Amino acid sequence: MAGKPPTYVHLLLFKCAACKDPLVIPVMSDEYNLEGIDGGNYDLSCDCGWVENLVGLEAVRHYVAPWGK
Repeated sequence: MAGKPPTYVHLLLFKCAACKDPLVIPVMSDEYNLEGIDGGNYDLSCDCGWVENLVGLEAVRHYVAPWGK
């Protein structure tokens, strides 16, 4: 059966380098594969004022789940 491929949400969990609070970046993708998401750059900003651009591989954890639209 042909159809639209499933859509996935990737959640990248980072830790603020200043105050150690968790920062979550959600990324939508048609790919379940982690490599494309882990290789991306993400702008992070924390309520404490810390700002940084990090590669997905620097995340503390990476979660993937199906996400129907």
